[in-house]
Amino acid sequence: MLVSASVASTATSYATAWTAPDSDVSYPFRSHGQSAAVVSNRLNVLVKVSALTAGYTYTLRLTATDSDDSVGCLPSDMFFF
Repeated sequence: MLVSASVASTATSYATAWTAPDSDVSYPFRSHGQSAAVVSNRLNVLVKVSALTAGYTYTLRLTATDSDDSVGCLPSDMFFF
């Protein structure tokens, strides 16, 4: 499943990191053809649906830090059944 986000900042650059905090799955993402726990510097992330546990709710979090050191988070709850 593809999950997408956007970043709004007046700064000239930013870094991002997708995480799945408190997940029962160690590597919930796919990045560059491999399983990954964190995906950095991407606005889109592939979630390995086959690795998720039925009946659980997962939080996917995109954290962005811009060149002015401002930090923002976008949590997104996803229910999988």
